[in-house]
Amino acid sequence: MDQKRKIDRAKTGLNLYRLIEQSGKTRNEIAEYLGLESVRVIYDWTSGNKMPSLENLFNLAILFNVSMEDILTA
Repeated sequence: MDQKRKIDRAKTGLNLYRLIEQSGKTRNEIAEYLGLESVRVIYDWTSGNKMPSLENLFNLAILFNVSMEDILTA
């Protein structure tokens, strides 16, 4: 059996940060697209303090035209 791995929040946050910067979209546009109340949660994601929900991760992958695995880093 393979060894269990954990998602690296800091590296995943850095991936999200880079994808946001490359997209040219503002955090406000992304928050609106995801139906978020505030952009604060996006800053929490990119800093590695929090992880997006599975639904938000799925929609971020669609928005950035990448797979969810391209966002997540172990």
